Amino acid sequence: MRRFMTKHNHFSYAEVAVDCFTPTNQLFTYSIPRKVIARKGDLVKVEFKNRILFGIIFEIKTTKPNIPEIKNIIQVIDGFPRLTQNQLQLSKWISDYYHSSIFKASSLLFPSNQNTKLQKLYFAPKSSPPNIDSDLEKYIYMEIIKTPGLTQEKIENKHGKIARNILKDLIEKDLIFLKEKFSLPNNGGKIELIKLSKNFEFKEQSKYLTKNSHKQKKLIEFMLNSPGSKTNSSLRTHFGSSPINSLIKKNILIKYSATPSRKILVKQHNEDIQELNETEKKISQIISNSIEANQKNKKIFLYKNGSTNRKIQIYIEAIRNCLNQQKAVKILAPEISVANELFKQINQYFSKETILFNSNMSASKKNSLWWEIRQGYYPIIIGTQNSIFLPAPKIGLIILDEEHEDSYKNIDSNPKFDTRKVAEKLSELNNFTLILSSSTPRVESFLKSNFKKYELLEEDSIDIKHRKNRFHVINLNDELKSGNRSPISKELLSDITSCVDNKTQGMLFLNQRGSHPHVFCETCKFIPICNKCNIPINFHNDIKMLLCHNCGEQQNPLKNCPNCSNQNLLYRGLGTKKLCEMIQSKFPETKILRLDKDSTPTPDAKIKTLDSFQNGNAQFLIGTDMVPKGLTFPNVSLIGMIIGETGMHSSNFRSTEKIFQRIYNLSKIASKSKIIIQTYKPNFYPITNGSSQNYLGFFKKEILFRKTQNLPPYSNIIRLIYSNKNEQSCSYESKKIFSELLNIRNILNLQNIEVRGPTPTFPAKDKDSYKFQIHIRGKHPHVLIQNIKLKKDWVVDVDPVGI
Repeated sequence: MRRFMTKHNHFSYAEVAVDCFTPTNQLFTYSIPRKVIARKGDLVKVEFKNRILFGIIFEIKTTKPNIPEIKNIIQVIDGFPRLTQNQLQLSKWISDYYHSSIFKASSLLFPSNQNTKLQKLYFAPKSSPPNIDSDLEKYIYMEIIKTPGLTQEKIENKHGKIARNILKDLIEKDLIFLKEKFSLPNNGGKIELIKLSKNFEFKEQSKYLTKNSHKQKKLIEFMLNSPGSKTNSSLRTHFGSSPINSLIKKNILIKYSATPSRKILVKQHNEDIQELNETEKKISQIISNSIEANQKNKKIFLYKNGSTNRKIQIYIEAIRNCLNQQKAVKILAPEISVANELFKQINQYFSKETILFNSNMSASKKNSLWWEIRQGYYPIIIGTQNSIFLPAPKIGLIILDEEHEDSYKNIDSNPKFDTRKVAEKLSELNNFTLILSSSTPRVESFLKSNFKKYELLEEDSIDIKHRKNRFHVINLNDELKSGNRSPISKELLSDITSCVDNKTQGMLFLNQRGSHPHVFCETCKFIPICNKCNIPINFHNDIKMLLCHNCGEQQNPLKNCPNCSNQNLLYRGLGTKKLCEMIQSKFPETKILRLDKDSTPTPDAKIKTLDSFQNGNAQFLIGTDMVPKGLTFPNVSLIGMIIGETGMHSSNFRSTEKIFQRIYNLSKIASKSKIIIQTYKPNFYPITNGSSQNYLGFFKKEILFRKTQNLPPYSNIIRLIYSNKNEQSCSYESKKIFSELLNIRNILNLQNIEVRGPTPTFPAKDKDSYKFQIHIRGKHPHVLIQNIKLKKDWVVDVDPVGI
């Protein structure tokens, strides 16, 4: 029996992306029964290889395809947000470009936990009661007759889990049928709002607050100073759930539901806006012209900014202009801590309109916010890479802050998309203004501005002389000649001492974790390795263990060499932990914080450490290069980089660019600090140009190197990675695909495309699985990938961060 209203007078056919492993963008044909309401973009259930799976309808046709047997769509999921035509186009593009399943590409646009939000509803046809033997079976059947759409949850709550089998039996007898519906998280499109009680009097009701109710008092003060209702989501972001719930119980706050207005209300906050200089006014006007322009004249800007404070003022003006046009804004950050900082700064001007969205939130909170954003309640959305897919209506502007950061490339799951490329495609599909913002843009981006694919917006470098004078490059070779074998030069030690004496703050960076990065036998040169990853492991003095930095495996420290039994095992090198111990031993009264993956393993821990340092709770911060670009520390008077050229011997072709960006951006962390760069390579061009704040000088050398080596942006790279627990099987499969790629290249006469490999990845073994890789490089490497079938265990990484 069909369970849908009549829509089609004849059969139609749907091209469906099914949630299964398929060769990239393959769609499957299903028929749409006459009584089924189905449209493009609907979430459906279909039968696929004897399994019931989800799918998305991409096309609907009335002509029957030449296929011998076509299965029916089982069900259209009611209540699920239908994907728009532009969203379907974006999904297809992601699937094609990043060589991923088209359903996986589509799922990037879904709300959180879409599969777990399906309600099972039961219905029965209106007919005379059948003869049913079991009393419980008959009772449940009559309940469904009386209450159509009765949920499985209610039936089980009343009759227990035995009801599941009875429901199955009733379906098999065709007495009832099941329909699944996507459950909205906020009462059919309404949102939860919080307001102060009308009878609230601070003096009278504050007596109900205990001495420890600091958060409750702050929340009350916020509500008094910012009249009107606030969304429950935004208040939880600021204050947490506990003080809100406590004040509701005390009848100080009231929670209610309402349908949001889509009209964007722009508040004026002129008193806090800094005056723009002439260049900034021109930049702001150019951006405004694009936002206000008709659809065909929207632009992509590369905004080469100066100081953090000045760029925020440009952002504020662009946001204000966008809101005046009744359009929404997304601002993306490379990581959560930068998003938090942007939220703090922009929220000062647009507190009611702004929401922070990031992957660190609970699934229920993300889901709730997703719907609120879709309804247009928040016209300003700040978040990390996945926020690019949030369904904000009427987008007028997207800003990618610190566009040079690698974090914009998704490496954790498939598809391995690049947020910058996705933003460009979205701009093309939806006709909005896009700003890629950085003081050190990627060379690919800057080259595009030279060819007018992006419009370059550049601030005056009026303070460049001041910034250059703050840098001091120390040649560590000279330190060795003078007899100083310490990793800290005499000048840096003197400045650290002054910093301690003057009670100012300092930051030291060393891009190596642990106490001793290198452990080896003096006699036979044996090096302890990780059993799971086959790479050298580091000694960590705080836990007295050998630790693998790839998988986290721990081993007991060795007393004797297991290879030659020699007792002279050497622990050499310097890591952040050892550097902390050195500074602490010289200045025992000084409070030091550490910032690396060992001391701050989670985003929350990292944010707490940075906040603690910003609030003056420690005098020194020592860590790897984990300090996000975009954060500022005005009380820091000294910044020291222990080894400036760290990473130069990496096989990653972007290593020189990363060294340059790391050094150049040190000047933005603290505007008045002295900056010391220690190096064994003082004439290395990323160091000379980084310390002299010469972006153009670096770009000219780097782009010439990329061109002579045929590296991006003069070529595209696709990296194929295969993993298997058996090393021989892994090697065999990799060689087989490599051979097939060469054959296809020869058949298609594509000799200008390089195919290199297969070689072991680094590490060659990752968590008990061996990995081999193949690199394809050329102008159009996708052509080869499109003509080959890969097993499920292959990973395709298009435009990898490095090779």
